[in-house]
Amino acid sequence: MRIQSTQKEYKPTWVRAAVLEALWKVDRNFYIGIWSGEPKTSWFAYDIPFVKTAFCTADMYLTEVDGKLTVGFEDGRHRTRWLLNSGFELIPVGLEEHHYKRAVALGLAVSRVKQNEEMNA
Repeated sequence: MRIQSTQKEYKPTWVRAAVLEALWKVDRNFYIGIWSGEPKTSWFAYDIPFVKTAFCTADMYLTEVDGKLTVGFEDGRHRTRWLLNSGFELIPVGLEEHHYKRAVALGLAVSRVKQNEEMNA
């Protein structure tokens, strides 16, 4: 299944699940520790009804809470939790360019998702 962004400024990016988890836990008020349901239909793109053609990434950013680095989401906390619970080492999220460069330096971001690159979901 292809990977696509929900907003053009948030480019699909492969991030390390373990690093993302550690950063996300910093903000306990925003953190989601478990997703127990099936993925929502709105997390995917469809060419025709019920035929998933792409996974839509969460819109994520780097921020600070109480002077500590963490991640925040414009949209997509629950889909990100679902991916983390699925056991992938790398998961796709959307990052703006200025957050991407910092995420690479932190060891969070690995690379941008290539056009038509797929994931198993």
